[in-house]
Amino acid sequence: MSDIFKLKVCIGNANIELEGEGNLVHTIFSELREDGLGKLSDSVPVEIKNDVSDREIGNNILCEEKNNIEIKEPQIKETSKLPQINTIVIKNLPKTETEWIVVYALYVSEQGTKIFNKEDLRQLYQDSGRLDENRNKNFSTNIKKAIAADWFEIVNNDTYSLSETGKGIAYEIIQRTASSDGGKKARKLISSSKTAYTIVDLGLEEEQRQEFKQYLLSFKGINNMEQVVLIAYKLTQYGVAEFNGDIIFTALRIADLPTSFDLKAALNNAKNLKNYFVSGKEAGMYKLYHLGEDHAKELEKGRGAA
Repeated sequence: MSDIFKLKVCIGNANIELEGEGNLVHTIFSELREDGLGKLSDSVPVEIKNDVSDREIGNNILCEEKNNIEIKEPQIKETSKLPQINTIVIKNLPKTETEWIVVYALYVSEQGTKIFNKEDLRQLYQDSGRLDENRNKNFSTNIKKAIAADWFEIVNNDTYSLSETGKGIAYEIIQRTASSDGGKKARKLISSSKTAYTIVDLGLEEEQRQEFKQYLLSFKGINNMEQVVLIAYKLTQYGVAEFNGDIIFTALRIADLPTSFDLKAALNNAKNLKNYFVSGKEAGMYKLYHLGEDHAKELEKGRGAA
């Protein structure tokens, strides 16, 4: 982000003041000098009290003493390495969901160097654990707000680029030192990730437990959502018809797999984003939908299962 400069030019009784980015001020001054100041300066002595170095604005003519030149340092500086997105989530730095949108855009666009689309943003929402039903519902609205604020520029249809204004806003947000609510939401987010789950009886015989374990361990490189779908798909073959966090937790324990991810979010995302699940008969329960079954079969084929 360029430095901000103020430049005052005195020619006879005429005073001209310019303020803005250094390169822009230099360009405007050059154009004025060539097109508008040349004839004036030929006939009227130009008052020169000091000039600034080439590093600042070239050899521009100033009426101010050099020590009094007002140079506004930029408040936000670009950085070659962004902090981990989870750090931003924990600190809860953005004040609104639209601010979250522009921060996510900074990451998916690789600091404004690439174009992106809605699904790129939505995927980062999911990866950072912030995608829920309400945010997903208002997703398009918040993108429109970012466009209205000139933070995004429309490339075509659902493809966007991050504007210079948007980059500046995003850098300002990630360089804040505390969340707008004093960290209350951040503390709440941390505590919510520590949801306690209970091991329940799935009614599996020992042979079925071993078979189930080997089934899950045969898949490599799958994400949390896919793992949940595979668990549900296999358990339906053992007569388990509906699922919740406790059932998924128990299944992962049987297979000796990590349970550190947000199980409820994985179920919600599989239901709301991919339609792999539908709501069960009881509140908080999920039932595997035919789209989920189809995806599980595709995953099986991908790893070479029959």
